[in-house]
Amino acid sequence: MMKRLLVAFVALLFTGLVSAQSVAHCDYAAVFDTMPSAIQAQKDISELREYYAKELEEDQLKLQEAYQRYQVEGANLSPVLRQREEKRIQEMSAALDKKSQNYDADLQSFYQKKMAPLNELMNEAIENVAKANKIDYVLDKNSVLFAGGKDVTNLVIAEVLKLDVPKTTGTETAPATGGQ
Repeated sequence: MMKRLLVAFVALLFTGLVSAQSVAHCDYAAVFDTMPSAIQAQKDISELREYYAKELEEDQLKLQEAYQRYQVEGANLSPVLRQREEKRIQEMSAALDKKSQNYDADLQSFYQKKMAPLNELMNEAIENVAKANKIDYVLDKNSVLFAGGKDVTNLVIAEVLKLDVPKTTGTETAPATGGQ
């Protein structure tokens, strides 16, 4: 009997604590898409990705041309020249692989460098809205199975736009050269 009373008391206490908590949700992606600095960061990342892709494509074409030339002329070369040409093509291929890996690392680093301050800004805006509206927890709308509570997305958008204004004046551009 005492055990049942204790369980009932704990359940009642827990229910009271949970009901005192205020929970809301926010569409993180929608907020992010409205930030001028996020739009610029995405543009900068895209430009760098396209630049690297073009560079790699040009190098890939050079490698293909060298290999095709070797296929046509290789039979007519002396064994020493054939071996030298094979080595040159292998070195071109290895250099292309290394360049691709360096570009991937550069792109990842650039992405992280651009996104870190944006995530901090988003978190600051969400925290400001939560404090101003006495909300204990703000969940990402896309990470929960059901989001039927208070939606603070528009409040967070307004806050992030206030916070983002001074940050849009100085935008960093992509590196001029790749990771060679």
